[in-house]
Formats: sequence, C-alpha cells, structure tokens
Amino acid sequence: MNKLLSILFRLPGLVIAGLIFTINILGAEDAETQLRQLREQNQRLQEQMRQQQEMIDHLNTKLSEVLEANERRESEIRSLRDELKSELAAPEKRSLGLGKGK
Repeated sequence: MNKLLSILFRLPGLVIAGLIFTINILGAEDAETQLRQLREQNQRLQEQMRQQQEMIDHLNTKLSEVLEANERRESEIRSLRDELKSELAAPEKRSLGLGKGK
C-alpha cells in the first residue's frame, strides 16, 4: 500500500516532467522553424534591398544626366541671349555711325 501511495504521489511529478520534456522538444522544433523562416525572410529582404539600391543608383545616374543637360541648355541660352543683345545693339551703332559720316 505504501508503495502504491508513493507511486501515486510521484505520478503528477512524472506527468509534469514528461510534459516539460515534450514542450522543450516541441519548442526546439518550433525555434528551428522560426529560425529557418527568419533566415528566409532575411534573404528576401536583402535581395529587395539590393534591387532598391540598384534602382537608387540608376535614378542618381539619370538625375545627373538631366542636371548636366539642363546646365548645358542654360549655358546655350545665356550665349544666345548675349549674341542677340550684341546683334540688336550693332545696328544702332551702325546707324549712328552712318548718320555722322554724311
């Protein structure tokens, strides 16, 4: 009888120990699954970041080209404006010079 009572008193402890062992095993498997998923997610994010960096580099190149073209156009406009001013001023000088020579 004492042996039976001893077993009955130990039974809940054994059940709890078995549950803890089972939870640890399942927890380890779950942790491995989570780790694998995190690694896969990390890989996808790194690929996405690489693609985004390529796009940023491409857009920076395009922006530089646009800015350079804009600067060239502004320089051409300034040159044409100066040339036009010179041309417009030249006939006045010529007509003034012609009037004096007569």
